[in-house]
Amino acid sequence: MHYLKELNPSLQEGLVDRIPRNVFEYFVRTYGSDDPNSYEELEKCEICRDIEIKLDEKRKKMTDEIKNAKAEESDTYFHVNINWLKKYEKFLLGDKEPGTISNASIVDNGRIRKNLTRGIHYRSLTKSVWDLLYNEYGADYFITGTDLSIYNSKLDNLKPSKDCTIEIKE
Repeated sequence: MHYLKELNPSLQEGLVDRIPRNVFEYFVRTYGSDDPNSYEELEKCEICRDIEIKLDEKRKKMTDEIKNAKAEESDTYFHVNINWLKKYEKFLLGDKEPGTISNASIVDNGRIRKNLTRGIHYRSLTKSVWDLLYNEYGADYFITGTDLSIYNSKLDNLKPSKDCTIEIKE
């Protein structure tokens, strides 16, 4: 399988998944094993260890950069869907990467959805924090304003980003 990395690194994704211990034990009971206690001794392959090390380094680096960026003042705020931010927080705790920043669920027909509440539907980020996240993940839409309320953002500040691949259907 290591030759896949040389041919096409993206082929590796999805080839191996972690399974819960109870699922592993079910397989051992059902299909047998030379050593049912080997679960504790299982090691990740070299490729998986390298990927995990790089992700851990990325998590630490991004956490440090965001801590520094949060301390900066901002005249502009970027409003981000809270569901994406929750995925990002899970990534920092060891989960998979969150993917492209998606604000599509807080936009409706080219306008900001009604009845959104900061802290429940979206959060407001300073420009320096947004820049770090956007440079790493890209975004479908970005919404900017001069204060923390999404409704004080001008509609001309609601723009598809250069990476936009999501269509808003009417």
